[in-house]
Amino acid sequence: MFKVEPKDLFGVGNVTNILGLSEREAAMLARAPQSFSYKGDGGFDVPGLIAVVGIDKAVSEFSAAMESRLNSRTTGLDYISYELKRAAWRYTATDHATADQLAESHSKIENYGGYNGLHVDPMTDATPFSPGDHPDTELPAPRTTDIRAAIDQSKGILTEIDQAVREVTAWVNQHITKFSDTDGWSPLQQVVGPLAGNWAELERAGECFKKAGTASETVAASLTARNSDLAHTWQGKAADSYQDFGGRLAKAMAWEGPIGRISEAVLSAMVEQAMAAIVDLLNYVNKKFKEEIVDQALKFIRDSAITAAIPGVGWMAAAVRGAKKAYDLGMAIYHIYQEVTAMIDKIQEMIRSAQAVLQVLENPEAAVEKEINQRIDKVKEKGDKANKLAGLGQDVISAGDITAITRAPKDKYSALTGTGAWED
Repeated sequence: MFKVEPKDLFGVGNVTNILGLSEREAAMLARAPQSFSYKGDGGFDVPGLIAVVGIDKAVSEFSAAMESRLNSRTTGLDYISYELKRAAWRYTATDHATADQLAESHSKIENYGGYNGLHVDPMTDATPFSPGDHPDTELPAPRTTDIRAAIDQSKGILTEIDQAVREVTAWVNQHITKFSDTDGWSPLQQVVGPLAGNWAELERAGECFKKAGTASETVAASLTARNSDLAHTWQGKAADSYQDFGGRLAKAMAWEGPIGRISEAVLSAMVEQAMAAIVDLLNYVNKKFKEEIVDQALKFIRDSAITAAIPGVGWMAAAVRGAKKAYDLGMAIYHIYQEVTAMIDKIQEMIRSAQAVLQVLENPEAAVEKEINQRIDKVKEKGDKANKLAGLGQDVISAGDITAITRAPKDKYSALTGTGAWED
C-alpha cells in the first residue's frame, strides 16, 4: 500500500543534512594524523624506529583510507537530504503528471568551485525530528612522548663517553678483530638515535581514529532511528528503495566505530609496550657501561697509578694501553652492542605487529575476523593499555563483517520519479 507524509520526508531530509555535517567533521578528524609529526629532536645520523619500520607511513595511509570512506558517507547523506526534500515537494502535487516538475521548481544544484551546493526550498511544516546528540569530533591536543626526559638523561650520560667508546672500538676493529666497521660504535647514535621520535603522537593518531569512528557510528544510529520513524508514514516502492539505500549506508557508517576503536587500542598498546622496552634498554645500557666500561677503566687507571688522565680527557685511551686491555674493553663494548641490537629488534617487532593490524584494517574487504584476531594477538603483551585489546571481541566480530562495506552504496541516492514514485 502506498502512503506518504511530505512533512516527515522533509523533516528527515533536514536531519540528514545535519548528520552529513557531523560525518564531515568525523572525516576531518580521521584526516588529521596525516599532518602529525612523529620525528624526534633530530641531530642523529640514524633514523628513528618509527620511520625505520614505517609505522608513521602506515598511520597516514590508514588515515587517508578512513577519511575517504567517511567523505563518501558524507556525500551519501548530503544527497539523501537533497532527494528526500525534493520528494517531499513532489508528493505535495495533486497531479502526478506534474509532480516531478514541481520538485524541480523547488530545488537546484549549484557548483561552488568544484563543490555541489544542494538547495531545496524550505517546507514550513516539516516535522522537527531530532538529529540526536552531536558526536565528539574535537581534535585531541598535540602531545609529546613521556620518554623524552629519560632519553635526554641517558643521552647526557652517553655523550660523556661516546667519543671515547667510538675511538676504542674503531682501534679494536682495525687492529684486533678486523671487523669491517672501522669507524667504531657510537652508543649515542645507535642506542639513543633509534629511540628518538614523538611516540605520543602515535597514541594521539589512534585517539583521532577512535573518535572519528565512534562519531560515524553515532551518526549511523541517528540515521537508523529517523529511517524507522519514516517507515511509519512513507510506504510503497519508492519508500522501500530508500530504506534499502539508507539502511546500507547506515551499516557502512556504523562499521567505522569498531575499526576506529581497534586501531586506537592497537596503537596505544604498541606505544605503551615500546616505552617500557625503551626504559629497559636505557637502564641496561647505563648499568652495563657503568659497571663494565667506566668502573673497570677507572679501576685500571687507579691500579696503574696513572694520574695524568682524568675522566672526560683521554681517560679511556689511558685505560686501554696495550692490546690485551684494548681487546677486553672492545669485546665488553661489543657484547653490550649485541644485546642492545637484540632489544631494539624486539621493539621493531612490536611496531611491525601494530602496523600489520592497521594494514589489514585499511583494506576493508580483507578485514575478516580471523585475520584481525591473528594480527591483534601479536600486539598483546603486557600493560594496562595492552589489556584493552582483550575487550575488543565484539568490535573484531563487527569489523570482520565486511558485508557492511561490500554492500555500501556506490552511487548517490536518487528518489524514484515518474509513476515509480507512486507505486505500492
